[in-house]
Amino acid sequence: MKYDSQDATVLVSSKDVDFAERLSRELERTGVSTTTWTGSATENDLPQLEYQILVLDADLPGGLVDTIVSAAREASPRIMVYAVASRPTVDLLLNLIRVGVYHFEQKPVRVLEFASAVRVSCQRSLISSFSAEVFDRLKRSESLLDRNQVELHEEIVKSNEELQALNTKLQKVVTQLKTLYHMGRDLAENENWSDALDRFLMALVNFMGAEGAALLMFSRGASVLAPRSTFQIEQDALAGACAQILSKWNQHTRSSEIHSLESYKSGKYTSCLEETSPWRTSVIPLKHRNQPLGFLVLEKEYKNGFNFKADYDFLNTLQTIFVEEIANASYISELRHLGRFNKKVLDNIRSGVITTNSEGAINYSNEWAQGMCPILRGDNQEQVHFDDIFKSRQFSRNFFDRVLNSKKNSYVLEVECHGSNGDWFPARLRTTKMYDDNLNGMVIVAIFEDLTEQKRLEAEVRRNDRLRVLGQLSAGVAHEIRNPLTGIATSAEVLEGKLG
Repeated sequence: MKYDSQDATVLVSSKDVDFAERLSRELERTGVSTTTWTGSATENDLPQLEYQILVLDADLPGGLVDTIVSAAREASPRIMVYAVASRPTVDLLLNLIRVGVYHFEQKPVRVLEFASAVRVSCQRSLISSFSAEVFDRLKRSESLLDRNQVELHEEIVKSNEELQALNTKLQKVVTQLKTLYHMGRDLAENENWSDALDRFLMALVNFMGAEGAALLMFSRGASVLAPRSTFQIEQDALAGACAQILSKWNQHTRSSEIHSLESYKSGKYTSCLEETSPWRTSVIPLKHRNQPLGFLVLEKEYKNGFNFKADYDFLNTLQTIFVEEIANASYISELRHLGRFNKKVLDNIRSGVITTNSEGAINYSNEWAQGMCPILRGDNQEQVHFDDIFKSRQFSRNFFDRVLNSKKNSYVLEVECHGSNGDWFPARLRTTKMYDDNLNGMVIVAIFEDLTEQKRLEAEVRRNDRLRVLGQLSAGVAHEIRNPLTGIATSAEVLEGKLG
């Protein structure tokens, strides 16, 4: 008889298909066999298998909880029950205790942590069953006269050693899972990525009992490889490693596997599991969607591939998680950079820019808009409505609603805009409708410019035109009057000469 963790089986009974699939997938990934059952006790019987754990979604009507628990225990008397529920009532909790359910989690459940707890319980259940079988065998052995006490003692010692080995292995696996979880969460949640990477490498070195670690990242289309973060590895050694890897990494026939740095020198390109000679520096390639991101370098001495096997599963899992977190952190960093760039652009254009929600409330305004409309400054911006800022002769009432519900996608209008001290100034307004995924509705993006100076210049031009026309008219009138007066004066002079 030998204990095998692959014997662990879990029954997930839930109407929540998404929760059941996510939990089953996480358990199956670590070797725990899982059966998902979405029926009810009144429709068909529970699957008749030997289960260690029942994960029961207690959001069920009537007495189905009692029925399912009883049916499961009838099939598997030693089964352990975990219950989950969205909004558990006192009656439900008391009923769970009454039927012997003492493990409870409230939704939403953190699937990774919950799966870890279920997995540990599976292991303990199997160990308990295994121990029971061992002691049953010992009890039966006592009835055999031909078995001596020495053999019995040796059997007990051997069983205890197996249990201790299993317990040590289980504790190591749990510790590895916790370490991976905390590493990934720190990288995902920390905005200062450099500090998170430093903590990650320090935790990795301490956990692995290694001498140092470093993250090497590609740039310029995978043409440059340089250290991104290091812990207890000299820069000169990393520079040499970068040069070696960059010159030969794309020639590696199995470039996605974990190799020793020596394999890049020899050109044998064997994985660490196949190594027969000692090595000190392990190179873990990091690829995301077939795009190379870089390498995780770990300095730890290994005698051969068999010696490395104890760390392989952990490093292989770490490789998968770390790649996703690095890719996500890179995308988030790019989005932050793009957001800062867009804000700089919007704040430096000499036009006001605002956006609304689907109800017309202002949820963004750039610095130029706040300078023209002081009402947008401060924390009360979201309390300002589109119609509080703009007035239009074309849309005298319900300006925002009529623009938003119009068949036209955009407008260019001359409007009155709310300025400082409650004054209104002329402005040119350009509006565009846009669908907002976060709000699940249409919003308006508006750009407006102050036309006060333009209107003043236009008025000045019109005034100058009027004065020019008036001057031309005055000159014409003077000319028309001056011509007959000249004739009259000439005739008077002639008459004066003739008549004396």
